[in-house]
Amino acid sequence: MNILFLFLFSLFCSLSLAAAEFVYDPAVNLGQVDVEAGETTFRIHCARCHGMKGEGGEGTNLNRPRLRHARDDAQLFDVITTGIDGTGMPSTLLTNREIYQAMAYVRSLGRVEQLPPPGDAVRGETLYWNAAGCAACHIVAGKGVGVGPELSDVGARRGTPYLLRALSDPRAEQPRGTPPMEGPYAAYLTVRVHTEDGRVLEGMRVNEDAFSILLRDLNGTVHSFSKAGLTRLEKLFGHSLMPGYESELTTEQVNDIVSYLMTLEGEP
Repeated sequence: MNILFLFLFSLFCSLSLAAAEFVYDPAVNLGQVDVEAGETTFRIHCARCHGMKGEGGEGTNLNRPRLRHARDDAQLFDVITTGIDGTGMPSTLLTNREIYQAMAYVRSLGRVEQLPPPGDAVRGETLYWNAAGCAACHIVAGKGVGVGPELSDVGARRGTPYLLRALSDPRAEQPRGTPPMEGPYAAYLTVRVHTEDGRVLEGMRVNEDAFSILLRDLNGTVHSFSKAGLTRLEKLFGHSLMPGYESELTTEQVNDIVSYLMTLEGEP
């Protein structure tokens, strides 16, 4: 009984110390030198996804005062420490001091003036729904087809430069490299299957294991295949089912659509 009591007491003390760390406020307790150190940590560990200045890319645009998954310092600490399940945000092995410094830098990004929209969002909304065909592959607020990523909160997740690249040259933002593919790209790798009866089908990978693969075609239909029944399975890294709009739309129209997408921030 004494051993159990000591174990529970030690566990309680450890949890209490951990909880005490969460109330540490980087904005109050850290100085400019720490913010600069946080910038260095950010560039090493975070900039690949979030951009060198937090403007967004594969990861969320951090140039905003309120972050969806980190509305206070406790949540931000937890996000940096443990990551976010179901996304490309991984856990880290940083020390607490490094995390606090990175937090101070991230909070400073929320005070950075955001880029103005490159075009007219009202015109962009009309183009998105009526002329560009975006709704044939993307869902916004429950409307559209979910072949590609949902865009209901894309304005909160992606920066303007990323959105401009994605519309002009979608291949530039597609997964590259070799499996395993995890995080935000796991379901958006283009695959092409060749079946034993001569069919060839291309679509977005939905799920895959050692024995089977699921893909979603451009009509939104999900197909399941046993790998044993395929003569060939191609994973088309750097390939996109989304057309490049650079030749289909004018620069002004692309700017208008991006401006509309910037307004899509999901639920508050």
